[in-house]
Amino acid sequence: MSDFDKFEDENRDDFQGQNAEEPTSEEFSQADRYFVRVDDYERTHGKTVWPENPPFEDNMQFQDTRRFVSRRAFAFWLILAMILTAILTSLITGFLIPRLTNAGMGNQSVTPTTYSIAKSTGSAISAEEIIAKNSPSVVEIRTEEVARDMWLNNYVKEGAGSGVIINTEGYIVTNNHVIAGARTITVTLKNQKTYNATLVGTDPETDIAVIKIKANGLKAVEFGDSKKLQMGQFVVAIGNPLGQLGGTATAGIISSMNRRVVIDGKEMELLQTDAAINPGNSGGGLFDNYGNLIGVVVAKSKGENVEGIGFAIPINKAKPIVDSLIKNGKLPPQPRVGIMIANVVDNSMAKEMGLPKPGVYVTDVMSDAAKSAGVKAGDRIISVDGKDIKDSQEFLDIIKKHKVGDKLKIEVERDNNKTVLSVELVDMADVAKPQQ
Repeated sequence: MSDFDKFEDENRDDFQGQNAEEPTSEEFSQADRYFVRVDDYERTHGKTVWPENPPFEDNMQFQDTRRFVSRRAFAFWLILAMILTAILTSLITGFLIPRLTNAGMGNQSVTPTTYSIAKSTGSAISAEEIIAKNSPSVVEIRTEEVARDMWLNNYVKEGAGSGVIINTEGYIVTNNHVIAGARTITVTLKNQKTYNATLVGTDPETDIAVIKIKANGLKAVEFGDSKKLQMGQFVVAIGNPLGQLGGTATAGIISSMNRRVVIDGKEMELLQTDAAINPGNSGGGLFDNYGNLIGVVVAKSKGENVEGIGFAIPINKAKPIVDSLIKNGKLPPQPRVGIMIANVVDNSMAKEMGLPKPGVYVTDVMSDAAKSAGVKAGDRIISVDGKDIKDSQEFLDIIKKHKVGDKLKIEVERDNNKTVLSVELVDMADVAKPQQ
């Protein structure tokens, strides 16, 4: 006999007495009375023992031992769970989701009064704040040059573009093609004040130029780091589209980081953006979502019905040139082999030129260092420092990674014989004419 059966026999009279006061059998079933006895047994013995065959249902089997939570405890835990759920939901919707959304858009909001410290805090700012911060630093540029018509008569040709104030001393960066050949250069600030500008220096190869005005109270931009940009990052372009709409701002994203584009016969590695770029925007600023200058707008893609494709010179490439032009009045040392080269792209082109096969060929030798090393016109360049050369851009990219005075091992093919030459790099400024 189980403990529970003994307990039931010993307390049968008490149960009967309790049953006398209980509702009728129709209102209080046998099963209900059984659980009253079980509950009483629990209070007395501090444990629950379930019989294999409860008297109210012979075929019921209980496999485990369990304790029941009282209604009051159940209500308490239910209310506590509801409170915790409400708190967690509030945190997610009010704090986490907005931050994730802003992070995805690259546009974490800050108050307008704090945009000036965006660089030091690393906080992204809104388009409105980027424009408010940088509009005073972007200028309109107008030029005049003397040109000749088909009858050789002189006339004044006007041009227009944009520029960016890079320090409070009045230095402005723009594109070389904006001011090339200009007799006069005029700069108009956002406050509509106009100044005559002088040319500090230019670099036609990178299409960078620096001009200077004498003015007080100028606001300069802050430089960003174009190497840290990512595709899809939010950017704003500010410039003077069409030469008549100074201070225009357009917004977009970084579409490509290292887009190779041929402009005026020069292959350049540029930032690509879908921010609207138009003639007159050249020389203007491209700003990241922190309000820092990360590019100098250079061009838009040409072609009928082509929109949403604009380009800018990465600021990391422009800054060394700008700094050297301001400090020294000339370009920084630019390493070159001192030769002219040409791409022969296929067999038909090689046959036309009387060459044995396609490749990168030396067409002229201009530096004394290259001549002394034994480089000759007609040599086919096979490799530089062990890296195979497929086109002229690969050759130039390797050269740019070195400095003036470095010696490179250049393997060439001449008369079906391969030769390795040791060539010292020279400064482009020391070469008589443009070379690769």
